[in-house]
Amino acid sequence: MLKKRYTLIPVLQQEAIDLGTNVLVVNPETVFSPTHNVRINKELIQAGFRVETIDYTEPINFGGSFRCTTLPLRRG
Repeated sequence: MLKKRYTLIPVLQQEAIDLGTNVLVVNPETVFSPTHNVRINKELIQAGFRVETIDYTEPINFGGSFRCTTLPLRRG
């Protein structure tokens, strides 16, 4: 069902453990992603996204990433 609506990017088990899928979507075309997510970032670029990489090593060491350490903004 998801494949019919979305472009899916396969994620390796270690990437999931390292929070590789935990990116911050800024708008429909742009995501912020940790620099160490090399393969996933390449896949996102190939899927048409603009990927802004950020060294986010320290927050990840505490078990959180972009979605865990940012507050949603109310737009409108």
